[in-house]
Parts: sequence; C-alpha cells; structure tokens
Amino acid sequence: MLVKFSSRLIIVGTLLLIAASGDHLVQSSGAQVTKPAVASGKRYPRLVIRNATVIDGNGTPASGPKDIAIEGNVISQVVPLDPAALKRGEQKRPAGELEIDAAGKYVMPGLINVHGHVQEERGGIPQPLDYELKIWLACGITTVRDVGSETKKTLALRDKSNGGEVAAPRLFVYARFGYNPAPRNAEEAGFHPLKIIQHVTGNNAQILGQQERLGRVRAGFLADLIVVNGNPLENLRVFYPTGVDEIRDGKTVHTGGVEWTIKDGIPYHAPTLAAEVREIVAKARAADSGSHR
Repeated sequence: MLVKFSSRLIIVGTLLLIAASGDHLVQSSGAQVTKPAVASGKRYPRLVIRNATVIDGNGTPASGPKDIAIEGNVISQVVPLDPAALKRGEQKRPAGELEIDAAGKYVMPGLINVHGHVQEERGGIPQPLDYELKIWLACGITTVRDVGSETKKTLALRDKSNGGEVAAPRLFVYARFGYNPAPRNAEEAGFHPLKIIQHVTGNNAQILGQQERLGRVRAGFLADLIVVNGNPLENLRVFYPTGVDEIRDGKTVHTGGVEWTIKDGIPYHAPTLAAEVREIVAKARAADSGSHR
C-alpha cells in the first residue's frame, strides 16, 4: 500500500557535448552546445537525463552519476559515468538533442499508488478531474491503481492516458478492491527511506504484475521516472510539492520538490503542474466567494 508521504507529494544548465557517432553515443568535448528546452507534456523521439544519481526500485543503494536515455516511452540506455574519464574527454555518453540536467538531483522510478480513487467530487462537492490528475503527477505519481470510481468513465480515462491524450498517471482499474489497514506513515513505523522507495516503486509494480515493465531504472523498462531536487534518502520531505527548508552552513535553504515527472516517456514539469493546480483552486474559491455575495 502506498505510504502517506506519497499521497502528499508533488534544470539547470547545459552540457559540453558534440555528436560523434551513429550508435547514440557522443564523445565528451570542450565545445559548448546549446540544447533546446524540454517542453512539458510532450513526448520526444529521444530524451537524455544527464548526470543523475539513481535510486533504483529494488532497494539497492543510490549510485551515479549516470546518463539515462529514453526513446519514445522506453528507457533505452543507463550509462554509468566515470568523472576522471569525462575530465580527460574519453567518456562516451548517450547522444540526445533534448536533455534534462539532473546534476545534484536524484532520479528514481515513478511512484506507484496502489489505492487511489479517480473522482470528480469529494463529500458531494464537485472537484475538477484535472485537479486530481495534476496533483498526482506533480507529486511524482506515475501509476495509480483505481480501486473504486465510476468504472466506465475511468476506463475511458485510462485509454486516454495510455494514448498520451491527457496529463494523467498510468491507470489500472479495479471495480472494487478491499484492503487491510496499514500504518499511515512508514517512516514513523521504522522503515529506512530506501525500503520505503522500494515499496512504492518496485514492490508495488509486483502487486500490479508489472515488475517486468515498471518500478526500475533499467534499459527496456517503460520510461516512468521522476527527477527530485534533493536526496530523499536523507529527507523524504523533499517529495513535497512545496519543497522543504534545510539548514546548510548555518543558513536556511529552500529546496526539494519533484522537478520532472516522466510518465510513459512524456516529461511533465512538476512546478508547472502545481501552479496549474493552484490556479484551479483560486478560480474555485473566487467562484464560491461570488456565489455567496
């Protein structure tokens, strides 16, 4: 079951590269190449995440830096980088016209929520569907098992999500599903953050029977990934869409937040989604205020 922190969850620079071969590798160089910006909500034929520290979904320690190449909706390469070889200009790296620089950031599989409800109302109060879907994505949730909703509508939404027609997580629809209560907060229950991340990625992929496609940062797996500002192994609160304040060198530094949520190869800029959610809320409040005048 997805732990509490994931339900509350929500690019710097260019690299010195030059294309050198036709096998999707480039030779490191001192020449500066300007890369076009990655647009939110658009799938590209090829996208490369650079310099990532990777937390895989199998409970192993974080490792990096690595370059991760995505072709369409599939991870095609995960290439470990040798800093010494890079400095000497000897390291071959995956080629890519479009890049996300994950230097100083952590990349991990998208979070999998195994108990969600697609809903357009809460307590009888209408709620825009877009509000819920964008909150999920802004929090790094790329897959949701829906365990109770208007099934016909949700099946249609699932098909649109699969086709990339709507900004939404990948949906697995269960008409009704019972579950046993579990601790609300796995961190407080004594689990190490590495195990928590394993639970909400690789383990939940197994629950869905999708362990060969989801929940890992591995070539051949579907490109469901998140780029996080900060180290979730030190502080799970970096998943908060609003970020978190940390003390560094005696100074308060605001950091954290999911920066990019990549679902089925489509990159979504999480801060942009969060801003759109705030706009939905503001409009709803304004409308409600006007109706009471």
